[in-house]
Amino acid sequence: MRYSMTKIKEPIDSTELEQPTDNPSECLTTKVRQLEDQIQTLQDDLEKSKDKQMRLLADSTNRERQHQEKVKQTREYALTQFSEQLIHVLDALESGLSHIPQPADNQELTALKTGLDMTQKMLLKLLEDHGLKTINTQDCLFDAKVHEAIGTTCDSEQPNNWITDTIQKGYQLKDRLVRPARVIINQLTEKKQST
Repeated sequence: MRYSMTKIKEPIDSTELEQPTDNPSECLTTKVRQLEDQIQTLQDDLEKSKDKQMRLLADSTNRERQHQEKVKQTREYALTQFSEQLIHVLDALESGLSHIPQPADNQELTALKTGLDMTQKMLLKLLEDHGLKTINTQDCLFDAKVHEAIGTTCDSEQPNNWITDTIQKGYQLKDRLVRPARVIINQLTEKKQST
Protein backbone atom coordinates (compact mmCIF):
# COMPACT_ATOMS: atom_id res chain seq x y z
CA MET A 1 0.00 0.00 0.00
CA ARG A 2 1.35 3.29 -0.97
CA TYR A 3 0.73 6.53 0.70
CA SER A 4 0.87 9.69 -1.20
CA MET A 5 2.19 12.70 0.59
CA THR A 6 0.54 15.56 -1.12
CA LYS A 7 0.26 18.85 0.57
CA ILE A 8 -3.21 20.33 0.67
CA LYS A 9 -3.09 23.90 -0.36
CA GLU A 10 -5.44 26.47 1.04
CA PRO A 11 -7.38 28.59 -1.39
CA ILE A 12 -5.73 31.80 -2.30
CA ASP A 13 -7.55 34.99 -1.51
CA SER A 14 -8.08 36.93 -4.67
CA THR A 15 -7.25 40.21 -2.94
CA GLU A 16 -3.82 38.87 -2.09
CA LEU A 17 -2.97 38.37 -5.70
CA GLU A 18 -1.18 41.18 -7.26
CA GLN A 19 -3.39 42.69 -9.78
CA PRO A 20 -1.83 44.62 -12.48
CA THR A 21 -3.01 48.16 -12.30
CA ASP A 22 -2.86 50.71 -14.92
CA ASN A 23 -2.74 53.56 -12.42
CA PRO A 24 -0.93 53.07 -9.07
CA SER A 25 -2.41 56.26 -7.60
CA GLU A 26 -5.91 54.88 -8.21
CA CYS A 27 -4.99 51.81 -6.19
CA LEU A 28 -3.69 53.97 -3.35
CA THR A 29 -6.79 56.13 -3.42
CA THR A 30 -8.97 53.04 -3.14
CA LYS A 31 -6.89 51.75 -0.25
CA VAL A 32 -7.08 55.14 1.50
CA ARG A 33 -10.87 55.17 1.10
CA GLN A 34 -11.11 51.69 2.58
CA LEU A 35 -8.97 52.74 5.54
CA GLU A 36 -10.99 55.93 6.02
CA ASP A 37 -14.18 53.84 6.01
CA GLN A 38 -12.68 51.53 8.63
CA ILE A 39 -11.64 54.53 10.75
CA GLN A 40 -15.13 56.01 10.48
CA THR A 41 -16.69 52.68 11.48
CA LEU A 42 -14.38 52.41 14.48
CA GLN A 43 -15.11 56.00 15.49
CA ASP A 44 -18.86 55.35 15.24
CA ASP A 45 -18.46 52.22 17.38
CA LEU A 46 -16.43 54.20 19.90
CA GLU A 47 -19.10 56.92 20.08
CA LYS A 48 -21.80 54.29 20.58
CA SER A 49 -19.76 52.69 23.36
CA LYS A 50 -19.19 56.07 25.02
CA ASP A 51 -22.90 56.87 24.77
CA LYS A 52 -23.82 53.50 26.25
CA GLN A 53 -21.32 53.98 29.06
CA MET A 54 -22.71 57.46 29.84
CA ARG A 55 -26.25 56.10 29.93
CA LEU A 56 -25.22 53.30 32.28
CA LEU A 57 -23.44 55.80 34.52
CA ALA A 58 -26.51 58.07 34.55
CA ASP A 59 -28.77 55.11 35.37
CA SER A 60 -26.46 54.09 38.19
CA THR A 61 -26.39 57.63 39.57
CA ASN A 62 -30.19 57.88 39.39
CA ARG A 63 -30.60 54.55 41.16
CA GLU A 64 -28.21 55.66 43.90
CA ARG A 65 -30.08 58.94 44.36
CA GLN A 66 -33.43 57.13 44.47
CA HIS A 67 -32.03 54.69 47.02
CA GLN A 68 -30.76 57.54 49.21
CA GLU A 69 -34.15 59.27 48.99
CA LYS A 70 -35.92 56.04 49.93
CA VAL A 71 -33.60 55.56 52.93
CA LYS A 72 -34.25 59.17 54.00
CA GLN A 73 -38.03 58.75 53.72
CA THR A 74 -37.92 55.47 55.63
CA ARG A 75 -35.84 57.07 58.39
CA GLU A 76 -38.19 60.06 58.62
CA TYR A 77 -41.24 57.77 58.69
CA ALA A 78 -39.72 55.68 61.49
CA LEU A 79 -38.79 58.83 63.41
CA THR A 80 -42.34 60.17 62.98
CA GLN A 81 -43.85 56.96 64.36
CA PHE A 82 -41.39 56.93 67.25
CA SER A 83 -42.14 60.60 67.98
CA GLU A 84 -45.89 59.95 67.97
CA GLN A 85 -45.41 57.24 70.60
CA LEU A 86 -43.09 59.37 72.74
CA ILE A 87 -45.55 62.26 72.65
CA HIS A 88 -47.92 60.10 74.70
CA VAL A 89 -45.14 59.72 77.29
CA LEU A 90 -44.70 63.51 77.32
CA ASP A 91 -48.46 63.92 77.81
CA ALA A 92 -48.40 61.46 80.73
CA LEU A 93 -45.48 63.29 82.36
CA GLU A 94 -47.22 66.63 81.92
CA SER A 95 -50.43 65.24 83.35
CA GLY A 96 -48.56 63.72 86.28
CA LEU A 97 -46.81 67.01 86.97
CA SER A 98 -50.08 68.93 86.87
CA HIS A 99 -51.66 66.57 89.43
CA ILE A 100 -48.89 66.84 92.02
CA PRO A 101 -50.11 69.25 94.68
CA GLN A 102 -47.96 72.26 95.44
CA PRO A 103 -45.42 71.02 97.96
CA ALA A 104 -45.46 73.05 101.13
CA ASP A 105 -42.99 71.49 103.49
CA ASN A 106 -42.93 67.98 102.00
CA GLN A 107 -39.38 67.46 100.69
CA GLU A 108 -40.25 64.08 99.14
CA LEU A 109 -43.02 65.63 97.09
CA THR A 110 -40.70 68.46 96.06
CA ALA A 111 -38.03 65.95 94.96
CA LEU A 112 -40.62 63.92 92.99
CA LYS A 113 -41.89 67.02 91.19
CA THR A 114 -38.34 68.17 90.43
CA GLY A 115 -37.39 64.71 89.10
CA LEU A 116 -40.47 64.45 86.87
CA ASP A 117 -39.92 67.99 85.60
CA MET A 118 -36.28 67.22 84.73
CA THR A 119 -37.29 63.96 83.00
CA GLN A 120 -39.88 65.79 80.91
CA LYS A 121 -37.37 68.48 79.90
CA MET A 122 -34.71 65.89 79.00
CA LEU A 123 -37.17 63.93 76.85
CA LEU A 124 -38.38 67.09 75.12
CA LYS A 125 -34.76 68.21 74.50
CA LEU A 126 -33.92 64.80 73.00
CA LEU A 127 -36.90 65.02 70.66
CA GLU A 128 -36.04 68.61 69.72
CA ASP A 129 -32.50 67.51 68.85
CA HIS A 130 -34.07 65.13 66.31
CA GLY A 131 -36.30 67.80 64.75
CA LEU A 132 -39.46 67.60 66.87
CA LYS A 133 -40.79 70.97 67.95
CA THR A 134 -43.79 72.14 69.91
CA ILE A 135 -46.36 74.08 67.89
CA ASN A 136 -46.75 77.64 69.12
CA THR A 137 -50.13 78.46 70.65
CA GLN A 138 -49.16 81.51 72.72
CA ASP A 139 -50.17 84.97 71.53
CA CYS A 140 -51.10 83.91 68.01
CA LEU A 141 -54.02 83.47 65.66
CA PHE A 142 -55.53 80.11 64.82
CA ASP A 143 -53.83 78.33 61.88
CA ALA A 144 -55.78 75.36 60.54
CA LYS A 145 -52.56 73.79 59.24
CA VAL A 146 -51.19 73.21 62.74
CA HIS A 147 -54.08 73.87 65.16
CA GLU A 148 -57.33 72.04 65.81
CA ALA A 149 -60.11 74.16 67.31
CA ILE A 150 -62.09 72.10 69.80
CA GLY A 151 -64.00 74.96 71.39
CA THR A 152 -64.73 78.65 71.20
CA THR A 153 -65.10 81.62 73.50
CA CYS A 154 -66.41 85.09 72.84
CA ASP A 155 -64.24 87.88 74.19
CA SER A 156 -64.57 91.31 72.62
CA GLU A 157 -61.17 92.23 74.04
CA GLN A 158 -59.44 89.62 71.84
CA PRO A 159 -59.21 89.48 68.01
CA ASN A 160 -61.30 87.00 66.09
CA ASN A 161 -59.69 83.52 65.79
CA TRP A 162 -57.22 84.35 68.57
CA ILE A 163 -56.09 81.29 70.54
CA THR A 164 -57.33 81.76 74.10
CA ASP A 165 -56.36 78.41 75.62
CA THR A 166 -54.36 75.29 74.79
CA ILE A 167 -56.00 71.98 75.67
CA GLN A 168 -53.28 69.71 74.27
CA LYS A 169 -49.88 70.58 72.85
CA GLY A 170 -49.20 69.93 69.19
CA TYR A 171 -45.95 68.78 67.61
CA GLN A 172 -44.21 69.02 64.27
CA LEU A 173 -41.30 66.86 63.08
CA LYS A 174 -39.28 69.12 60.79
CA ASP A 175 -41.98 70.16 58.26
CA ARG A 176 -44.36 67.25 58.95
CA LEU A 177 -47.28 67.65 61.35
CA VAL A 178 -47.21 64.89 63.97
CA ARG A 179 -50.17 66.09 66.03
CA PRO A 180 -52.10 69.37 65.79
CA ALA A 181 -52.35 71.57 68.87
CA ARG A 182 -55.87 71.33 70.28
CA VAL A 183 -57.00 74.82 71.20
CA ILE A 184 -59.88 77.06 72.21
CA ILE A 185 -60.27 80.07 69.92
CA ASN A 186 -62.04 83.39 70.20
CA GLN A 187 -65.05 83.64 67.89
CA LEU A 188 -66.71 87.01 67.75
CA THR A 189 -70.27 87.15 66.57
CA GLU A 190 -70.81 89.01 63.31
CA LYS A 191 -72.27 92.06 65.09
CA LYS A 192 -69.25 92.40 67.34
CA GLN A 193 -66.80 91.89 64.47
CA SER A 194 -68.17 94.82 62.52
CA THR A 195 -67.95 97.28 65.44
